[in-house]
Amino acid sequence: MSKSGRKPRNGRPVGRPRKKTDERQVHELAKLGCTQYEAASVLGIDHRTFKRRLQEPVFYQAWEKGQAVGAVALRQLQWKHAKRLDASGVAMTIHMSKHRLGEHDKALHLSLTVQDVDEMIVRLEQERTRQIGANARETSPN
Repeated sequence: MSKSGRKPRNGRPVGRPRKKTDERQVHELAKLGCTQYEAASVLGIDHRTFKRRLQEPVFYQAWEKGQAVGAVALRQLQWKHAKRLDASGVAMTIHMSKHRLGEHDKALHLSLTVQDVDEMIVRLEQERTRQIGANARETSPN
């Protein structure tokens, strides 16, 4: 077998020559947040070929590191926008954060009324008062 993994026939490898893939380019595409389909298209290879390349440690590490660097850059942008007084670019940062970082702004919806919450607060305060009284009795010398 040749070092590319193909069986030679009459001294020549069989099959299509392997397309060169640059791990730096894979890293940059991952850093931009490209999908595997988009990255494959830019590299000029089929998406299945790209997935097979990602099984090689060099390309897998480049892809993973690129995604991590892109996520950190987005978080830095979030902080930058959080410190600004105007709202320029904030909507896009929020949009990208939701999709890229898995963040969301969904609130927990419970069917509680204000009266229900007030009653829970009163019960919690009563329980706390009971616990404080019990602790004081345990620690006081008789």
